[in-house]
Amino acid sequence: MSDHLAEVMRTLRKESYADVAERHFRFGSHLTGRDQKAVRKTVSGLIKLLHPDGQVTKTEVEEYVTFAMEMRRRVKEQLKKLAGVEYWDVNFSYRDMEAGLEHFVGVPEMGGSQIIVPGPMAPGSVYSIGRDSETGKLALFLLQVQISAGSGRIIPLGNLSKTMKEAIKTAEAYLKANIKNLGITRNFKSYDFSVQAINLSQAKEGAETAVAFFIALVSALWSGPTQSEPIQPSGSRSPQPPRGFHPPL
Repeated sequence: MSDHLAEVMRTLRKESYADVAERHFRFGSHLTGRDQKAVRKTVSGLIKLLHPDGQVTKTEVEEYVTFAMEMRRRVKEQLKKLAGVEYWDVNFSYRDMEAGLEHFVGVPEMGGSQIIVPGPMAPGSVYSIGRDSETGKLALFLLQVQISAGSGRIIPLGNLSKTMKEAIKTAEAYLKANIKNLGITRNFKSYDFSVQAINLSQAKEGAETAVAFFIALVSALWSGPTQSEPIQPSGSRSPQPPRGFHPPL
């Protein structure tokens, strides 16, 4: 009867089986705190529906963990399509604490697991390597430039370091000095440029990125994507070079 079922469901709301999954399994490194919370709640809900008495085997828990991670990864895959590399860490996995084996959970529509997303990018987008001045290590950045009607302003977005802001100024100065040589017919002073750098390596800053910012600015003005593949050397059998903007540096 519906009133009896409703009373059962109301009573079960007081119960929680959110800790059951981690009695047997450990979540992988790609699951953030929010991802883990979603998986725990999904597993808890499945146990309430299928095992109201809370008696569930390890095999059944593993099935529910896999299902929960698949559902959560599907959300992250959609976010990855919308926001690109900001949501690149979607390789969800769990480790069997008894056997020590790690299992990865995928979805049929899942994309690549690479940090650099394959395929053409939007105009004004460039991947670049920058150097962290404190540690000396190299770091990966995604630089993005968007243009809109304005008065020639460069608008840095986010918490860019002083070094990267100086790199943007250098790129701007070089572009203004050589804009005619590049064959750009647009008036630089008729647009505003919103510039951001997405840090993909958790570095504090990225030095030596002026050339990359310059290429991103030119790509935005040209309204054409940067080259996604290396140019074939002369004498190769490739019928034509890859399409895209090739900066005349």
